Amino acid sequence: ALAHACEDPRVECLALRAPAADVHAVDASAIAAPTLIVQGLLDPAGTRERNLRIAAALPCEHKLLTVAGSGPRFQENGAFDVVLAETVDWFRRHLR
Repeated sequence: ALAHACEDPRVECLALRAPAADVHAVDASAIAAPTLIVQGLLDPAGTRERNLRIAAALPCEHKLLTVAGSGPRFQENGAFDVVLAETVDWFRRHLR
């Protein structure tokens, strides 16, 4: 999906959860659409570090959202609500 987003000019923005698997197949510097990357503070350290590297490689507007007190599934109290609100806001700001 991410590779397609890099090639399709109709893609206006992205919201990614644990994008590491997709990004290995795509050069992050090829992503032009504003990109939100979502992670939990309790995600494995390797995942968080990889997401930091991906965010640093993005040439486009981007945000790395780290949800405090949350693991990879956002099951903790209020965590999913934070992800939902931030993602909706991201799309509202970037979709025409």
